[in-house]
Amino acid sequence: MGEKAGNMTVAVSVTSQGTPGILAAPAGGPGWGRGCALISFLMTAAVAGPLSAAEPITLPSGVDVQFHDWIDDTPAQRFRFVLPGLGQGGKGFDDLAEGMTYLCDQFALPQLEINGVTPSQITVTLMEKPVEFGAMNPDVTQFFESYTVENGLCIWEVF
Repeated sequence: MGEKAGNMTVAVSVTSQGTPGILAAPAGGPGWGRGCALISFLMTAAVAGPLSAAEPITLPSGVDVQFHDWIDDTPAQRFRFVLPGLGQGGKGFDDLAEGMTYLCDQFALPQLEINGVTPSQITVTLMEKPVEFGAMNPDVTQFFESYTVENGLCIWEVF
């Protein structure tokens, strides 16, 4: 399936949360519906040029993260990234807080703009390894930051 975004087509794959690999329409019907449908697609970052889910994103600290997925949880949008070794040597929360804001400003906002989505909130998640959205896994370190979107900027919210 594909969505037209400006002058490019974005490949969209919506998968069932209960059965990985099985294609399903998001809650609210096909297209960009409501709910927690997992949406993965080929990304195009405004700063770094065309990206695919396979290309790492380098944070200002020099740490590389991997885009995992985008979850449309309207009115919030969730962007999740994988960082092996999260929570260990140089990859603690204090080391990465600035990088999470960078991911919101320089990755999430441009992708939402390309896809015509105007969020009121963006949540950025870093996880040690992929975790099913909404599933608890005490063996996997995860960091979350939430941002209000105002005037095209991500403004940090205190949880």
